[in-house]
Amino acid sequence: MSRYDNLIDRLRSGEHIMIDGGTGTEVERRGVPQLENAWNGGGALSHPEIVRGIHEDYIRHGAEIIISNTFATSRHALSDAGVDHQFEEYNRRGVEPE
Repeated sequence: MSRYDNLIDRLRSGEHIMIDGGTGTEVERRGVPQLENAWNGGGALSHPEIVRGIHEDYIRHGAEIIISNTFATSRHALSDAGVDHQFEEYNRRGVEPE
């Protein structure tokens, strides 16, 4: 059985499964400089250790599902920040493990 199938079975049986929290808000709270017009989109490149630490903290506190920190890395947001030429780099870094 795949991890996904196991997760679906747990949900169907009524079990609660915790997902991580507001990663972007936490990135900002921990002092990562924000890209102008793209909020926290740059954290994965500029401060990957902080982003990783945030994910680890959520896991330590019981999260079983960790979502990527790519909320502000859409092409239009990065274009507004003047870094749309780094679209692939921001998004790749936002989802790959260290």
